[in-house]
Amino acid sequence: MSVIHMVRHGQASFGKENYDQLSPLGMRQAEILAARLDRAGPEFDSLYAGNMVRHRQTAAPFARISGGEPLIQSHFDEFDAMPVWNSEIGRLVSDDPEAAADLALIPTDSRAFDRVFGKVMMRWVKGDVDPSVAGQWREFTERVRLGVNQLMETHGSGKDIVVFTSAGPIAATARMALSLSDEKTMEMAFQIWNASVTRFRYGPRGITLLGFNEVSHLEAEADPALITIR
Repeated sequence: MSVIHMVRHGQASFGKENYDQLSPLGMRQAEILAARLDRAGPEFDSLYAGNMVRHRQTAAPFARISGGEPLIQSHFDEFDAMPVWNSEIGRLVSDDPEAAADLALIPTDSRAFDRVFGKVMMRWVKGDVDPSVAGQWREFTERVRLGVNQLMETHGSGKDIVVFTSAGPIAATARMALSLSDEKTMEMAFQIWNASVTRFRYGPRGITLLGFNEVSHLEAEADPALITIR
């Protein structure tokens, strides 16, 4: 049996011109995470990261400690929400006055963003969107499935692999392990903390969930500000 340790990136730059980079808090989370991975083990056989800046920045402190560079694997990039958002936000606010009120609070209120974003994304996975973007959810989950299968085929048994990625690919991998519906997969993605560790065990019989959304390394710092989702 082997284990894939999937790490969600540290806090990104919500409300900034470029979201795809770690905030100062996200950098701190990444440093704490790196110390935990080094201290608690295991010794990883392979290190991967998605191709997004926030993935590579989160991996960097651990790469410095371990002396290895992450292999970049775009199968573990987050889904592209912008085409869905642009296609559906107008219809959502027309249908939902609460969403219209929340939209006015963005980008300064992350909770308002989460409420609106969640509604748009749930429409997407249910297929209640324009046909031009409807298929992109299936394309995303298939991309992640192919990436996970590639890891399993490449590394075989008795290995520990760490992957720095985003909430979406972690939830999509859980979908494989737990046979989740599309709606439950998206609900799970919304619950994944920054700089958390989720572990999957795989072998000849497939993949199973071993541990989900662990942030004990952040909790040990006794600083509630370190526990973030957005």
